[in-house]
Amino acid sequence: MRSRCEEHNWHADYEHGVGVDAVTLITPLQDYAELDSFQLSYLAGAGHCEEEAFRRRYVYSKGRAIAFGDRFMHSTEPGAGRDGQQHAYLCFTFGTSDPVRWPAIAKTLNTQSRVLAGSDGSLQLSELGDHVAAYNAKLPQGSPDRI
Repeated sequence: MRSRCEEHNWHADYEHGVGVDAVTLITPLQDYAELDSFQLSYLAGAGHCEEEAFRRRYVYSKGRAIAFGDRFMHSTEPGAGRDGQQHAYLCFTFGTSDPVRWPAIAKTLNTQSRVLAGSDGSLQLSELGDHVAAYNAKLPQGSPDRI
């Protein structure tokens, strides 16, 4: 969930070589009033930096999702929700259960996802999930600072 973005933060969700062994899917929870900014910018073309590529944009729409694998350079556009409106999205990561591919995929998932489904179907905390759990454990139940 976000309410504003000050500047582009160009990044790819996965390191080169992951391909589509892991895919990020993003879809908005509703249609938002702000369409002229605060959407998704991405780079297309031969280059992988802003100077070498063509900047494009994707406008989020309720009921539609965008999915992408590695090397998809993207950023939230600078801007803000109209009249302070918060923009909330469902973000999912889908990937292979092949344990050989896991180390490259985990470099992203361990920093973006709190809970992961293992190749055996079990749920486990990522490194981020472990950090959040440790942080929350230091706070009293019901604290507004809990994540």
